[in-house]
Amino acid sequence: MQKIVIKIKKCFQNKIFLNVAGYTLAFTLGLFLAFYVFEREKMTIQSERRQAKKSQEKKATRAKDEAVQIEKLEDKIYLVKNPNSAILSDKYILQQEMNYSDQSFHFDSYQAFSKDNKHKNHVKIKLFNQVEALYKDYDLVQLAQSLHSQAIPGKVSHQLYQDPQDGQYYFAFEVYLPGGKDERDYSNAHEEKPIYTLYTNIENGQTFYLKDYFKPLSIRDKYPVYGASNLDDKLEKYGLVLLNSPHNFTLIQGEETLQIKKLKLSQQFPNIEEKFASGWSLVVTGEDSYETSIRLLASEGETDLYTNVKLDRSYSSDDQDHLLKSYQDFLELYKDKRIPFYQITSFHMIFPMMLFIAFIWGFFYAFRKLFWIYQLHSLQSIFLKYL
Repeated sequence: MQKIVIKIKKCFQNKIFLNVAGYTLAFTLGLFLAFYVFEREKMTIQSERRQAKKSQEKKATRAKDEAVQIEKLEDKIYLVKNPNSAILSDKYILQQEMNYSDQSFHFDSYQAFSKDNKHKNHVKIKLFNQVEALYKDYDLVQLAQSLHSQAIPGKVSHQLYQDPQDGQYYFAFEVYLPGGKDERDYSNAHEEKPIYTLYTNIENGQTFYLKDYFKPLSIRDKYPVYGASNLDDKLEKYGLVLLNSPHNFTLIQGEETLQIKKLKLSQQFPNIEEKFASGWSLVVTGEDSYETSIRLLASEGETDLYTNVKLDRSYSSDDQDHLLKSYQDFLELYKDKRIPFYQITSFHMIFPMMLFIAFIWGFFYAFRKLFWIYQLHSLQSIFLKYL
């Protein structure tokens, strides 16, 4: 036993051992902290992804060229079939018609492209409140080649953009430029994909190449936070998918196991269950589309979908579990305490971690000094007592 104690004492007298042990402990604790934050973030977004995945599965089963169909139920509420085949916003319906592939561009693509005058690439735009009439028809070949005579336009992004100064909406599409932005400069013609993005004003067709100027529409201040509550369980019980779009509309889709007869939605629109079963979705537009949608998903005696939903204490402002009365109740009690994983490397995370490591190292150093002072008498007596 005495030999074991002597060996332990020698280890604590060895600076190399102390350095390795200290840094190993600090690294392990830091790694544990990072893993803990990552796992919390992953669990939070799993429910959100489940709702999005269900919508994407529906999208995969449809033919790509199916046209979007729209029926107006009442002001700002529509039935939409094949919503993923178009780019939707609270005001516009954009659908691309393109009869060539943009997957095999190379140096002489323009020469081959220009020989075939049957190539077409159009964005056709309708208004939600006037779906029968065509509002705008933009020829992307003309728009792109007005900026660069040899440009070949590609696919349109499903993300709409906004001018940060006047708030006007823009759609974006890729263009292949065989010689770069300067028509006389072919220095990058050897590159595999010399591709740029152009932005077109939906109202007047003005087209620009302005990198990082236009801002994608965002809804960070209003979306269902599934990880903070059991909201997704309630939607799953109803057989519904609820998606809030950054383009100022909310989408409600039905699954095979619909249980919505007691909801306000079914009472207000009696044939909605049949429509869901045949592949239609409900679209609510406007800045208050999310609030309108969750009121439609309330059953008798409920204010909205959030009534009787449990808010986890990890996301409440007072660190307590709550049974919510309404969405307004959720907004008043909810506090986002999640730390994105990338922020672990930011200053406000590094500084506390450095302090924590310094504390651990200081504790280790003090323990070593105490070990020297008492000459392991206490530790030795404990070992002898139990062995």
